[in-house]
Amino acid sequence: MKTYGIVAAFCGVFSAVYLHYSYGQSSPFLVLLFLPPLLLGLVPAETLLLTDRVRLASKPVRNLWNSGVATLTTGFLVRAVINISGRYTYYDILYWVLSAAFFALAVLMITKRNAKRRRPAAGGTPAYR
Repeated sequence: MKTYGIVAAFCGVFSAVYLHYSYGQSSPFLVLLFLPPLLLGLVPAETLLLTDRVRLASKPVRNLWNSGVATLTTGFLVRAVINISGRYTYYDILYWVLSAAFFALAVLMITKRNAKRRRPAAGGTPAYR
């Protein structure tokens, strides 16, 4: 859980150092580089921990979510470098699509798992009797 905090802090320090030595060149993606690990990593992880729902997120779900956060953070960094260099490319779209796919798969898996838990056992008596 605290790994997200460390990554967010590292991204913030990296951005500050890079902006200090960048001769006035900046990118909003570089300035906001710390946000994906903070808002999509640390906040949900701490919320699950505080509400005692960590067990709802299985290992594959956590792996997919972590991959989404890492891909999005990398996409922010790639986009920042491209912006600072003064160029434009479509390569960074791959990062947005992949991170969205990772997040969607994680949400789908946790939704499917929760639906299985709520379904009554086969052969049980109906609730209206």
